[in-house]
Amino acid sequence: MITTWRASAMSDTCSVLVVEDEGMVREMLAEALNLEGFDVRSAADGRDALTILERWRPEVILTDVNMPRMDGWAFREELRRRPDLADIPVIVLAAALWDRDRLAGLDAVELMPKPCDLDVLVGAVRRAAKSVKPVSMEEFPLLRAQQGTGSIPTTESPRPRGA
Repeated sequence: MITTWRASAMSDTCSVLVVEDEGMVREMLAEALNLEGFDVRSAADGRDALTILERWRPEVILTDVNMPRMDGWAFREELRRRPDLADIPVIVLAAALWDRDRLAGLDAVELMPKPCDLDVLVGAVRRAAKSVKPVSMEEFPLLRAQQGTGSIPTTESPRPRGA
């Protein structure tokens, strides 16, 4: 299931992809972020998220670890494998943070417990979003290929600073 939430009218809207298999949790996270002014899209698992990422590039990805079809581990590996997606900051939500060494292998900018405090989550997303800078269309081939088709905005996409 793929859902799009439109942010309220803010000039500095940050885009976030929420990847979570539990429908109520996914909706709650998306709604909370949307109410804070974020442009949010959501997916039920890694496969749905990759489908969204074919047409839209968020500034931050918020993902669960344990999901059907494609879990957070496989999803994160796919992101790292693809140069056009590898630099998007990822925040990981996990019900069990006791194995931090293993979770560190996900190379997330933040590890958040599930359930999480929404104020803390919003702060984490804002911090992650500040770590990106614009890239030109020439550096993002998927958007460049579809530029001018009217199906995708032609604004610049994010990239971590210093990259």
